[in-house]
Amino acid sequence: MNLTLRNIIASAKAVKLSLHSEWRIFYGAICFALGLALYYTLPFDLPVSIPAMVFVTMLAFQRPRYRKANPAYISVILFAAGILYACLRIEYADHHFIEETVYFSGEAIIEDIQERENAPVRLTLENLQSLSDETMKFNKVRLFVRTKIPEYLLAGDKIRFSAVLERPQGKLSPTGYDFARAAYFDGVQASGYVTTDIERAQFDNHNGASIGRVRQEIAEKLVRLIPGEAGGLAAALIVGRRSYLSDDAIDNLRASGLAHMLAISGLHMGLFVGAAFFMFEFVFLFVPIASPNINGRKLAAIFAWIAATGYLLLSGMSVATIRAFVIATIAIVAILLDRRVVSLRSIAIAAWAILIISPHAVMSAGFQMSFAATIALVCVYEIINERRRIKYEQDQPVFRTDQSFITRFGQNIGRFIGYTSLTTVIAQIAILPIALFHFQSVAVLGLFSNLVAVPVLLFIVVPFGFLSAVLGILGLEALSLPFFVWGLEQILDIAAFVADVEWSRVFMHPIHDYIFIMSLLVGCGLILIRHNRYVSSILFAMYLMMPLTFYIEPPSLIITQSGHGFVFQSKNGQFTYYNLRLNSFAADNYKKQWGLGPHVDTKRGQRSCDDYACSYDILGDRTAINVKHFAALYEACVAGDIVIILRKWVNYCRSNNLVIIKEQLATEGPLFIYENDNQNNLIWVNDKKNRRPWSGAE
Repeated sequence: MNLTLRNIIASAKAVKLSLHSEWRIFYGAICFALGLALYYTLPFDLPVSIPAMVFVTMLAFQRPRYRKANPAYISVILFAAGILYACLRIEYADHHFIEETVYFSGEAIIEDIQERENAPVRLTLENLQSLSDETMKFNKVRLFVRTKIPEYLLAGDKIRFSAVLERPQGKLSPTGYDFARAAYFDGVQASGYVTTDIERAQFDNHNGASIGRVRQEIAEKLVRLIPGEAGGLAAALIVGRRSYLSDDAIDNLRASGLAHMLAISGLHMGLFVGAAFFMFEFVFLFVPIASPNINGRKLAAIFAWIAATGYLLLSGMSVATIRAFVIATIAIVAILLDRRVVSLRSIAIAAWAILIISPHAVMSAGFQMSFAATIALVCVYEIINERRRIKYEQDQPVFRTDQSFITRFGQNIGRFIGYTSLTTVIAQIAILPIALFHFQSVAVLGLFSNLVAVPVLLFIVVPFGFLSAVLGILGLEALSLPFFVWGLEQILDIAAFVADVEWSRVFMHPIHDYIFIMSLLVGCGLILIRHNRYVSSILFAMYLMMPLTFYIEPPSLIITQSGHGFVFQSKNGQFTYYNLRLNSFAADNYKKQWGLGPHVDTKRGQRSCDDYACSYDILGDRTAINVKHFAALYEACVAGDIVIILRKWVNYCRSNNLVIIKEQLATEGPLFIYENDNQNNLIWVNDKKNRRPWSGAE
């Protein structure tokens, strides 16, 4: 026994010696993020006193006389700190949803406008004030508009309208995206739809919407200047507005693995800051500097940071953009201090910054995918650079200098293709569990599309786009704009070509929450443990296999909140639905529960409706009945396998069949039904037992 314990201790010490040199700050960020994530996933609000007591107790038990803090203590302290910080942010947040559906008629200021082809306009409004009731005020709402709107409506304009306001919608599936939670942390109090034509009451009053207005004006100018889908892609790349791209173009980019180009992240920020840095450095070579003590390279870094700040504001400040900006800031500070530019420490600092500013970002796919890909790339290229350094120290030349220009040029092209391929593979592997958990899909041909599209972005789109912006000041953008447009069109053509391949994207069933969390923890261990090949190989295999092996079985039947929408897979494997728009977001989301893509063959079920009830044939040999009138209640309870009725009629329905209450379905649905051994397991997607500020619990 002592020998076994001694072996375990020796193995633990060996693993500790294999840890990354900067593991402490990264490990701290992981513990803090886990505390945040746990609090946001709890089904109830936790009193502030509990995490505060744990936090203070652990601090009291930490003995200061030890030179090095115990990692176990630090883990618990930071974990409790994450829970406490999330708890405090919610405790003192001035957010609340409306309690019931209301009719609003008044004025508001436009914060943002999103227009998309074949879709209603979405307005984000602030400072809503009713014209008839002075007490009816809202800070922020989101509305869909299918009525007439004034021409050239921009962010900052004040409008007059009438609308129906209701609580923001929650999740569509048990593991799906929680729209209500996102709306809560965005400060949105209600959502709904406009019922009258919109009138412009006042042009931009410069009440906090100037940045949004500038972004919209730039995007609309790009769309007018660049016709077609290329203009929409330019607006997405420059100011982060995707609404000018069609649904087909966005779907092609996702299917081809090029959707990362739509998110202004490290690639875009790095290219922009790099271009600005080299431009300012080139200018300072020819402009005499007054003081000989001022370094032109460091001065260029300062101006590049100012340009990056402007780009951050114009881009919409998404999580990926903030992360890229923090890393770019750290890189610029490293240049000013003559330190190493990018390291795992800088990524950890960026994670800490985002978690402190927006702790709820830890639950978003953007945060998780952005940091997973960036961390994996930094760690792998650290290993590559370390091996190259060892070769250099051993007098083994990394690059030979006795070769012809053509040979060296060919080798450089080969290295570029190799590093681009390696970067794509690393990023795809790093985000695999996250993509499967949030989107249930993987772009199989992402390697090929990125090999072709990334060089176009690097050498054509970004340089000529930056040059067009500079020349546009002088009115000479026509000299470089055609090259910029050509590059954008090539990226869209590559995406369309790859997306046309039938197996370009693979869809899978949703995976369990705990499998997803375990996969992320295994990935963190893989990053931290560097020099132990045996442990790293096991962790790598687990990271790949866990999300591919353990998944959630699809439901037998889905019933939507209206009580008239049914979704199931027939016995012949065909996706069958009632009362759903075929290509709607909800329909595509429900298809993913069976591991199906948006373009699979579907069948619209046959129903029978009259003034008393609606009858639906489901699962081949069963019947679901939605009762409208009390007169049809008895017959429905006898004939229906599933009966949907009002709560006040429950005592009149003496049936052994499944009875579903309409009021509960409207507030806690959709309803997922799993049949196991002739027993029904009901999963209410927005269960009121989850008593959180965004869950709709009373």
